[in-house]
Amino acid sequence: MNPIRLEKRLDGVAVLTFDNPAGPQNILSRSLFGHFRSAIEDVLADPHVKAAVLASGKKDFLAGADLKDFLACGTPEEGAALSAEGHDLMDLVAKSPKPFGAAIHGQVLGGGVELVLCCTYRLATDDPTTVLALPEVTLGLLPAAGGTQRLPPLVGLPAALPMMLTGQRVRSRKALRMGLVNALTTPGGLVETAAQAARRLAEGSLRPRRRKPSLVERLRSTPPGRAFVLRTARASVRAKTRGLYPAPFAILDCVEEGLKRGPEAGFRKEEVLFGELLAGEAARSLLTLFLHMTELKKPLDDTAPRPVKRLAVLGGGFMGAGVYHGVEVIRPRS
Repeated sequence: MNPIRLEKRLDGVAVLTFDNPAGPQNILSRSLFGHFRSAIEDVLADPHVKAAVLASGKKDFLAGADLKDFLACGTPEEGAALSAEGHDLMDLVAKSPKPFGAAIHGQVLGGGVELVLCCTYRLATDDPTTVLALPEVTLGLLPAAGGTQRLPPLVGLPAALPMMLTGQRVRSRKALRMGLVNALTTPGGLVETAAQAARRLAEGSLRPRRRKPSLVERLRSTPPGRAFVLRTARASVRAKTRGLYPAPFAILDCVEEGLKRGPEAGFRKEEVLFGELLAGEAARSLLTLFLHMTELKKPLDDTAPRPVKRLAVLGGGFMGAGVYHGVEVIRPRS
């Protein structure tokens, strides 16, 4: 079953709805890439389609990438190739001669954020559940589908770095203030409102307004200002990680490469460093841990639990001692 529904409206707007038939969330996987490419190419080839909207049939827009695809890459070259596939796919939207709008509701994580960054217009719901984040750094990785290149010019370097270096979650109202989204609306009628905006973009009656940066932001956007921000960020990361966590430094390398040599050079840097990180011990351990934790959150089946006769608790310090004494209290008598 196709995970993307394509509806071509009479007003010349095509609506591409992500609706994963295999689970409760939409995720960007290699199996999705082909369907998405076909839908985009259909939109671009149809002369009756003037604009397009990306929407979701789930409660969340896009919940990031398929981590199993990441773990399937065994070498830096395979990881770099996966990143390159993502760049090619994003470019179909970013370089489209027809405007694309994003109808955003719920969680938008990782590759989902990188996809909406490629859109001409981003409409989000003013709802507490709507959040945008680039959490790759928490898995030992970097945004590898253009995030390190497209986010800083849009929201400014000082606002972009916390999202990429800490996985900071941004709610829709803050996203509007930052310039990450162009407008807010209510959840009801989100897709229709986005479609109307896309049609107006195609007609030229709507132009996305860029957030006006403050004087301090303008100073920080100069070459000396950017160098100062990056230098300060590196020092902060080094102090917090003691140089033992490579992902934040790789993110900063990608950002700096793009600022100095242009976004295309930054994209190539993303591919190389993503491949190196993905093949590294830190990322593979964190990815495996995350997948196991996610698996443990699923409801239990009807399998009878095994009887527990002996329990060991490992821990140190104040919390470890508390756990130990708690176990002592509930230990059954022999």
